[in-house]
Order: sequence, then structure tokens, then C-alpha cells
Amino acid sequence: TLDDLSVKSILDFRVSGVGILAAEAVATAAACAIANIDETVQFCIDDIDPDAPWPEALQVLAKPGHFINALRRFPWSADAGKVPEENIVAARHFLLMAEADEVGQQHPAVRSLQNWVDCAITYWEDHCVRPDG
Repeated sequence: TLDDLSVKSILDFRVSGVGILAAEAVATAAACAIANIDETVQFCIDDIDPDAPWPEALQVLAKPGHFINALRRFPWSADAGKVPEENIVAARHFLLMAEADEVGQQHPAVRSLQNWVDCAITYWEDHCVRPDG
């Protein structure tokens, strides 16, 4: 699902997504999923304003190459136990916020990121959540 993402598309999205709640929420959901899994995407999920998440997402999108590489490394980080549950809880929250605001008409990078976040949450749930007992 990362085929439509490039440094150029992320840079375009940073400009075209401003003020569009669905775009801002999708970017924040992706940033939350990969937050602090390595040194390239460092920020505190607890500092995100749930009603205005765009400033934190913009910080992560400021280095689009690092951002895309962190997205690609997510499955390995999840398998290694480096993706905390709080990342997924926050990602799910912002993804639901985006879905409530109709992402379909947005920039192609937004749709691609939305699909990636949905897949990342499912991957984490399938590979990292241990059944009780």
C-alpha cells in the first residue's frame, strides 16, 4: 500500500492537507503508529491535541524520506515488540476520526496512508496481541 507514497507526494500532501480534518487525521494516525519505534520518528503521543493534531503530524512529515522508511519498517518493528499498544490505540482513534470525515475525495497520498494505517493496525493485532491463557 506504500506504492503511491513518495517524497514528492508527501511534500504535496503537507500543503494540500492543511485545514482538511480527514487528511490531518490520517497523517496523525500514521505518525502515531510509527511513533518512537526507532530514532527517525520521535514524538510524544500524549502531547497531541486530539482536536487539532496537524502540528504534530507536520513535524513527522517534515522528513518524508524518514517517514516513508519508518512506514516500511513497521512490520519488523511490530514483530520485534517495538510498537507499544498506545501507538495503535492513538492510530485507531485518528483513523476513525478520518473515516468520519470521508477520506475518499482526498489527495492520493491520504488514501494510501489511510489504507496503510488500517493494514498496520490489523497487522499489529494479528501479530502482537497475545490471547489470554
